[in-house]
Amino acid sequence: MAPALLAAIDLGSQATPSQGLNQQALSYVGSVFVRVTDETVDQALVHLQQSVGRYANYLGVAALASIDDVLSLLDAGAAKVFVTRHQLDALKAQNIDQDRIVLCLPGNTRSEVIDAIAGTQVDVYSHQVQDIDLVEAWLNEYGTDRPNVFVSFAVPNTENALRLAKLSAIPIIPAESLTVDAQKEPGLTSVAKLVMANATSDRPDGLFTTLVTDERGIALGLVYSSEESVAESLRTGRGVYQSRKRGLWYKGESSGDVQELVSMSLDCDTDCLQFVVRQKGRGFCHLATPTCFGEYRGLSKLQKTLQAGRSLPLRDHTLPVFSTTRSYYERRYWRRRQSFAMRPQKSTLPSRLLISSTLL
Repeated sequence: MAPALLAAIDLGSQATPSQGLNQQALSYVGSVFVRVTDETVDQALVHLQQSVGRYANYLGVAALASIDDVLSLLDAGAAKVFVTRHQLDALKAQNIDQDRIVLCLPGNTRSEVIDAIAGTQVDVYSHQVQDIDLVEAWLNEYGTDRPNVFVSFAVPNTENALRLAKLSAIPIIPAESLTVDAQKEPGLTSVAKLVMANATSDRPDGLFTTLVTDERGIALGLVYSSEESVAESLRTGRGVYQSRKRGLWYKGESSGDVQELVSMSLDCDTDCLQFVVRQKGRGFCHLATPTCFGEYRGLSKLQKTLQAGRSLPLRDHTLPVFSTTRSYYERRYWRRRQSFAMRPQKSTLPSRLLISSTLL
């Protein structure tokens, strides 16, 4: 699935941002853009290793002289690389999956865009856009049945980002220009607004169907969201939804069964949200079960059992895992041992040795 936006970060300054998105908020966005130069390849490789499981990394590698460095970044886990036409041809010769390649457009005029995308099915990137009307026009001409289009802005602002996002372009915005708390940072672009830019609902109340899952992808339950609840969830880092009766619903506020937000995204039809959460307490359901569909099964049940075992003494950590089958196997073991004991013993010693032993 294509991301709703990319948060552009600078590897040198992202550790202590003065405004905008911190590391935790970046994980909610789920996708970041990093520009890589010959001098920062090693730093980018370390970044890829350290950010595994936190967000997907989209790397701008057009400035790299060596195609081997580009391949190393792909091997290290880069989701996509943004390349020149020359780099694109070199990567195609290496049989790199074209779904992992984004072609940087050489210019932003209509003719330059048409010439660049002719004959290719890879994603494209229009960078440092100044003429929003022009990009809007060729996006409309390009249609919706097309590869992904990434766009960055000469002067990023909420209005321009939303205009192009509503045409299914993917805005790339500096992390310091984004916020998950629009009330605290009103001059920055709201992540919630960009995430919900293309969300659709056929409900009379305008709410959005929301599937809540854990990090394994197991469905915990079905709820509803609004743009307000999405914004509040991003602000607090918790599972916050829209109750059809009570308004904003902070999951676990009264029961203690809270949720830590991991990420959120829209499905392929943009009419359903997915919240990925870490469920705390007894579980998601009001019946105190892990899911609204009952108890965990399979690997998820095993994971929960092992996590519960952490509170036991070290020697008892494995006890819960085998408690349901231990007695069964113990019975089998003792039955087999008893049956062996009752069998006539056949000696493997030669008969003359047996006679000799009796004489002694």
